[in-house]
Amino acid sequence: MVRYGRGHKDRIHRRIVKNAARRFRAEGVEGAGLARVMQASGLTVGGFYKHFESKDELLAKAIVESFHQIRDKLLSSAKQAPPG
Repeated sequence: MVRYGRGHKDRIHRRIVKNAARRFRAEGVEGAGLARVMQASGLTVGGFYKHFESKDELLAKAIVESFHQIRDKLLSSAKQAPPG
């Protein structure tokens, strides 16, 4: 049995959520199947249920992640804008 370091599962979980957020925005919820999300994360579909109970749970987390990504882009743009 392979042992992973502390925090490995959390890092993988975050990677899946980030990739799902991008895929859902680009392809829609129906277009971004679990297989494509997991492939983009470098994982197999079999590992999905170790991290999430359903696609709906992943979608909810991906929506929150999307808001964070959009917020970060807006803040970055605002910081680079000239005053006023």
